[in-house]
Amino acid sequence: MPDWILFQDKDENRYYIDNNGKIWTSGKPDFDYKPVSANGLDYYLHQGIELIKMHHKTEGLTLLKSIIAMPADKGTVYDAQVKASEEINRLLRNEGNRFEELNKKASILLFKENKHITLVNDEMKYTIKFPEEISVDIASKRIRERIKYKYYGLLLGLKFMETKDSSPLNRNTENKKNKYYSYDILMAVDSEKFPNPVKTVKDIENHWRRRLGYDLLKRKIVNITKDKITYKFNDTDSDKYSGIEGFYKKGNTGYYLKLITSSALFKKRNKSIIEIINNFKIN
Repeated sequence: MPDWILFQDKDENRYYIDNNGKIWTSGKPDFDYKPVSANGLDYYLHQGIELIKMHHKTEGLTLLKSIIAMPADKGTVYDAQVKASEEINRLLRNEGNRFEELNKKASILLFKENKHITLVNDEMKYTIKFPEEISVDIASKRIRERIKYKYYGLLLGLKFMETKDSSPLNRNTENKKNKYYSYDILMAVDSEKFPNPVKTVKDIENHWRRRLGYDLLKRKIVNITKDKITYKFNDTDSDKYSGIEGFYKKGNTGYYLKLITSSALFKKRNKSIIEIINNFKIN
């Protein structure tokens, strides 16, 4: 080990390379969620494999699935995807019937392409591509299931990056270079699978209005189709907060998205914030 080389890639991942060129990672969860990218592909692939070996199976499977979710626009990405797929198939054989539950826990995937972060929920079948100036932190995740019903809730912390080399941060950490101390936007993504097909998108809206109760927000319709409704809103009490929300349906699944920020920032970054909700796609 004294002769091993300590390496740091462009995503600031640190790992060792031995005299034979073999990569050694920690095999311990170094972060909750972090977007994989071509810049750190060697690390993400080997760390995913090591995490599974060290019995951090959910974390390892999440990294390997995130690699597979990346666009295969380079030969190195495709090669990594082949190896990741082989490791996932090996895990499937080893886990047997347990793999289904493990796969559900590893359903939130993050990858970066050309500075854009994309989030995929492969359990609830949606994708969100974020503008390149935004970092994404998964602040919390909630899952509830009963017979023929599932709820999957995500709370995301979004931050506008002020420098070109900024990278996503785990919450409760400090980056002195970019002065990340809080989120600029809170984004809730709630999805539900029902026993029967959802008839209209208005049914989803009414469902969530009843669940959340009365509020003091003034709303204006941005876009409406048979499968979605989106609104801009601001609070009528103090006008300190503004945001955008959307209701969606497909088959027996309904979705509710809400982004909230200060009115000043919403006005300044209106285009980017609307782009986020416009980039919500149901797979």
